[in-house]
Amino acid sequence: MGQKQLSKLSLMLDQLPAAVDAKDLSFRMIYWNNEAEKIYGYTKEEVLGRPVSILYEPEEFEEYKYILNRVKGGEKFIGYRSMRRTKSGAPVEVALNLAPIENEEGEVTGLTAVSLPACEEISQVSTALHRQNELISLLKHDIETRIIALKRALDLLEAKQLSEHDEVMPQLLAVSRRTTVELIDFIENVLLLYGEGEIHDGLSFFSVKPASLISSIAIKLMLEKNLNITFNQCRQDMFVELDPTAFERAIAGAVSVFSHCDTLELELTECNNESFQLKIICPGKCLSEAERLGLMSEQLRAANGMELASTNGFGALVARRVVEAHGGVFALKTSQEPPMSFIIMELPKYQNKRRKGIRVQRLIENT
Repeated sequence: MGQKQLSKLSLMLDQLPAAVDAKDLSFRMIYWNNEAEKIYGYTKEEVLGRPVSILYEPEEFEEYKYILNRVKGGEKFIGYRSMRRTKSGAPVEVALNLAPIENEEGEVTGLTAVSLPACEEISQVSTALHRQNELISLLKHDIETRIIALKRALDLLEAKQLSEHDEVMPQLLAVSRRTTVELIDFIENVLLLYGEGEIHDGLSFFSVKPASLISSIAIKLMLEKNLNITFNQCRQDMFVELDPTAFERAIAGAVSVFSHCDTLELELTECNNESFQLKIICPGKCLSEAERLGLMSEQLRAANGMELASTNGFGALVARRVVEAHGGVFALKTSQEPPMSFIIMELPKYQNKRRKGIRVQRLIENT
């Protein structure tokens, strides 16, 4: 592109009612239009050549850096919500459209971002577009992945004509069974999040013993997913108020985050008179920061494109939605010593203290 064409393009971008910035592959600013100056307060001279991290607090930049690395790989993001900082340090939430800059050979040479302050109208449009694009992409990726795994197992069965006494047969059947269960979980989680599922229908609260409920859920998961689950509980006589069906979906969703683990630990503790906590532990495995951010990011919806299958991200989102609907807190954390990853779900014991006039029923238990 000639100098005249570049000047003309720059002039056109300066007329846009949106901030446009471009970065090289080291994330240093190489372009900054007039609207970017107005929104963020930095002049071109103050920005060019400096890292894009000047627009972020350190923790916020870590998530944005993860997104930028995905854009370097050729991905595009529409309506990505991000909290940036102006020159004065004031926070400004923006909706970003991110795309790679490619040369004539198709090589990525830089990254571009178009941003606008996130108002309600922009938020609704951006969220709808982002949700649609992510959902289509994740559905395609997950279904194809599971079907390929099933097809490979069936191809092996057909090629070797294995008998029921062959020692490889149980392994192939186990792979097929587990893959089928994961695919069913994925579809159920998508329906819960985006369809007419239990989360959308509201919660029905019962007074239950969490120790008994979690124990039965753990047994069910062990049978369905061929997992080894140990359950440690603080006390069996504690009663809490929750929706048992939704809580089961939350535990199943949280467990799906650790689909690469065959052994899990569940710990039920009483935090105080007002709350209790369930910790789901995957021993011996530390999620990377990129994996953790991908799973927890509301914008990404799921951990697409990482080591963990995107099913895991949907499971984490289902669990978080259920916990937050109960007025609780959901967190995904890691520990280096000893190495482990774990999910914490802390919920209030009593819903009638949090919501006036709520009806809590007593669940009839056989235990």
